[in-house]
Amino acid sequence: MRNYHIIVVIKDAPDTEELKKGVIQLLGRHEAKVSEDQKWGSRRLPHGMQHEHVGIYYCLTAQMDAGQVKELSHDLNIQSGVLRFMVSRADGK
Repeated sequence: MRNYHIIVVIKDAPDTEELKKGVIQLLGRHEAKVSEDQKWGSRRLPHGMQHEHVGIYYCLTAQMDAGQVKELSHDLNIQSGVLRFMVSRADGK
């Protein structure tokens, strides 16, 4: 099990908290244990991602098996409300 930072940009909508909970549930389905949940705030998006001009940034720190990262990335890619994401190892390797 390794520590990962998952940076997620969620569309700014009235149900933003529900969208974030959906991402955390998705992490749970991939046997990830979320240890930290930071809201970085609302920011203007540089390119208008998926016709959205404002996004809410979150940084989630989770411990998960390295074999689950590819599947998690696929599921985040099709998750409703997620505009962009990035998964990186917390130790920087």
